[in-house]
Amino acid sequence: MDTSHCYLKGNADAVEFCPHDSYHNVLAVSTYTLQEGYQPSRHGSISHFNVDVDTGHFDMVFSEETSRISEKKWNPPGGHVSPFLAQADADGYLRIKMLQGCCNGVEGMDLVLGSFL
Repeated sequence: MDTSHCYLKGNADAVEFCPHDSYHNVLAVSTYTLQEGYQPSRHGSISHFNVDVDTGHFDMVFSEETSRISEKKWNPPGGHVSPFLAQADADGYLRIKMLQGCCNGVEGMDLVLGSFL
């Protein structure tokens, strides 16, 4: 039974909760849309949500348009490393998104973005 829902532009392709102890409430969702025709293109997005596990309610805290995301993975928990999400895009980029700040609710949650070839 659904407790909450959100419409995303494109087809929801993959979802993954952050495995780090203080960030289990962070959900990353990627979408993918193939536009066929004379010049086909792959479009996508990555969105991060803050999920309240007690109520099942969630809020989008970050979203950006991208090319299709082929793969995404959170770094493994351990040590004193902040959580980050690596994503491989169809445009040939590896992008790193790092979570910083407060993890209790939406307020104070920041994403620091970096892009690498």
